[in-house]
Amino acid sequence: MKNFLYIFILSISPGWTNEINDFHIKLLFQGSDSYSLSIEGKSSSSKKDLKLLFTNKVKEVCGTRFELLNVTFDRIIKDENEREIIQGSFKCFVKSQM
Repeated sequence: MKNFLYIFILSISPGWTNEINDFHIKLLFQGSDSYSLSIEGKSSSSKKDLKLLFTNKVKEVCGTRFELLNVTFDRIIKDENEREIIQGSFKCFVKSQM
């Protein structure tokens, strides 16, 4: 039921953006149980912090049944500060797909 709520919310909007503790999180529904997730860290964020947050967000959407399709790290300059960013895509699986 939780997954259907996420899918419903994501299907009625082009994307979901949230800022938590200076993290900028953008989750986009790509169709067919696939999602794109981007997390921009704060200036003191490490790759380890971003990877953990990325994994937690994927688990919030899919639970334990998912496949990471790709994950990349990058650095951006925003407001004269260099920040880490993690971007990736993943696919959720339901029981019938297992």
